[in-house]
Amino acid sequence: MRKEDFIQKIAEALYEEETVLTTDTILDELDGWDSLGRLEIFALIKEDFGKSIDQEFLRNCQKLGDIIDLVEDGLKV
Repeated sequence: MRKEDFIQKIAEALYEEETVLTTDTILDELDGWDSLGRLEIFALIKEDFGKSIDQEFLRNCQKLGDIIDLVEDGLKV
């Protein structure tokens, strides 16, 4: 999966416009970054990459780039 496609999926999961999301986007500034949004991202990573990540780590992510780092080996530029 391309990084841009993953960002688009994250945008959809968090009900944000893809154009406003970058790797430097601060997650706490997004309305969709709540417990339900994190659950959506957790499920997205599990479904698309087959990775089960620690929910505590996901909760502690500061930027969108931190989430991308979780799945970096499955993304293509």
